[in-house]
Amino acid sequence: IPIIAACCMAGMPDRVVGAVRIHEAEPGVWRGSRLAVHEDHRRLGRIGAELIRMAVSTAHGLGATRFLAQVQEQNVLFFRRLHWKSLGAMTLHGLPHHDMQADLSRYPAHGLDQTWLLRPQPRNRQVA
Repeated sequence: IPIIAACCMAGMPDRVVGAVRIHEAEPGVWRGSRLAVHEDHRRLGRIGAELIRMAVSTAHGLGATRFLAQVQEQNVLFFRRLHWKSLGAMTLHGLPHHDMQADLSRYPAHGLDQTWLLRPQPRNRQVA
């Protein structure tokens, strides 16, 4: 199941700026893979964290009892801050990774097809 983050213009999706995919590896065990955020949007808001939240909460709503991902070592601390734990280190494609598991109690199940991450913009009020 692909999950995307899109920028909107005038309330309509304009371009994809991030994505992650999830699948059920075996009954009750779900995995996330290929988390990506466009370079221009990596430091804007919480796009990566929100994609992870949406992925895990979606799988949880579909019956996940475990949610796992293979995470590149440089991103392990980021995932730990999001309530994931390392199950052990490994090497994939010549790069250090960790097999990690999400704490499902921190990711409530939902049955939504879409969620919106809105960043409030400051409003300048004119005084009469």
